[in-house]
Amino acid sequence: MRNFAEPLTQFRPIQTFVYWVQYLLLTSILGFPLLVYEDYFPEHKYGLATQTFGPWMGDQWQGLAVNLVLGGILAMLLFGVVRKLQRTWWIWASVVTLVFLIVVVLIAPVYIVPIFNKVTVLDDPKVTQSILSMARANGMSAHDVFKIDASRQTTRMGANVSGFGNTMRITLSDNLLCHGSREEIQAVMGHEMGHYVLHHIYTDILFFGVVIVIAFALLHWALNWCSGEKNGRYAALAIPLCFP
Repeated sequence: MRNFAEPLTQFRPIQTFVYWVQYLLLTSILGFPLLVYEDYFPEHKYGLATQTFGPWMGDQWQGLAVNLVLGGILAMLLFGVVRKLQRTWWIWASVVTLVFLIVVVLIAPVYIVPIFNKVTVLDDPKVTQSILSMARANGMSAHDVFKIDASRQTTRMGANVSGFGNTMRITLSDNLLCHGSREEIQAVMGHEMGHYVLHHIYTDILFFGVVIVIAFALLHWALNWCSGEKNGRYAALAIPLCFP
């Protein structure tokens, strides 16, 4: 993969992106049988899926495209950090990964979710008034309630409060709206708003931040151990030698 990527361009970030494309495609192909076994067949067996194989594959291709772009950006940033900061790369790689995670969480409700489903403003005062009243009572600055066409993929009923700041959205699935009573809808939304009010989004980001730092610290230690160098310089140089 490295040998294929390097002759294509002298621009190192593009070399890294080409490497990432190859890596993602290979791992996706190898993992595809397990994905079908774990995701497609069980959902149909228990009556939870509404898609046939063709539309389901369409969603998988869309997910692959999103991973291609987002993963490629992150890979280029991380390998850039490794090349520039050979002694402290693992610390700054942790920072870059955490910031990238925060950006993805921030933009997901507005830019990523609509790739897979149609999201529209729910225009039913009988449903939205009680939800928005509950949101305002808990200090949430929501002005609209959104609906997502989850029935295109599943029979599950659900809702969520996603994003934060200006991208915060209260979203209900059309399954919940069609099959849930008003009391059930309020109960589900109360649960989801509880996650937001209790700052579980920020808690999750903090948790993943700790995991990311530990992961890069272990990678740093492992490279040092493999190379037999204590100062980490050889280990940091070893990554660009192995990969673009």
